[in-house]
Amino acid sequence: MNTRYKENMLEVLQLLENGRSLTVPQIVSMHSAGVTVRTVQRYIKEFILYGLDLTGKSKGQVALPAANYVTGLSRFFKAYFSERAYPPVHGDISERLIAEAIQDHRRPAQIMSEILRSIRDSRRLTFAYKPQHPDTRKKLSETKARPGVGIVKDGYMPVTMVPRGFSFGGELLLVVGEAISPDGTRKRRQYAVRGMLNPMSGECENIQLTFDFSEIFADSVYTWIGGERYSLIIEDNRFDENPRVYELRANGEEEALAFASSALGRLRIINPPPALVKKAGELGLDGLSLFKHTA
Repeated sequence: MNTRYKENMLEVLQLLENGRSLTVPQIVSMHSAGVTVRTVQRYIKEFILYGLDLTGKSKGQVALPAANYVTGLSRFFKAYFSERAYPPVHGDISERLIAEAIQDHRRPAQIMSEILRSIRDSRRLTFAYKPQHPDTRKKLSETKARPGVGIVKDGYMPVTMVPRGFSFGGELLLVVGEAISPDGTRKRRQYAVRGMLNPMSGECENIQLTFDFSEIFADSVYTWIGGERYSLIIEDNRFDENPRVYELRANGEEEALAFASSALGRLRIINPPPALVKKAGELGLDGLSLFKHTA
């Protein structure tokens, strides 16, 4: 099978996200891969397997489904990630997290295609980003714009990176890669897909940093890279009638607090380290919903 088979399928959805119905011959003429009528017809049949019925209102027309588009697209991406060794994906692939990542984007297939293209070809990816962690949002709101370090309106900041893969965890779908600072230096960073605005792929870049996912995410719940490593005891009331107690390793105070906060009071850290309690206070987080102190 063509190694870009599903990427070619995805391009059909990109064309339809422009908002109008198309005929199969029109899709063929607009598609960048030089596909045939028979190939596009096969794509349309396969999309049904993911819950995406592209039958238009008029005979011979192809259009996005009026309902459940995000659900079907999330199912498609789960299959895409599950059956391929590339792009690298770390963590348990979650259809729910994919849906939550793309549901607020007007053209989700377009956004994911830009990210995948940048990973495949080692291209620069630029976008405006709204941080998902409250500590980062607070720092951003207190930062004044400087030459080369602009701040976009409504809490967004400019990001340039060379994406290297995806990570699932901490209730987020993240893009992992080399963030490029205005002075040209690079650091390993990750950004939540749901916080990205208008990602655009650019020129090809030389890769400068190594990315062994099993190493950089060691002892982590896959939310933030780096930081002091903690071994925490968790009381988890999210899934069972009786709370589960287990050990969790996390990288840094931000990661531990983000993981606990995402559970909305249904998960607490038992006898937290003083650094976690201090950081939660600095961020204005409710310690009663995050921590449980025992004798």
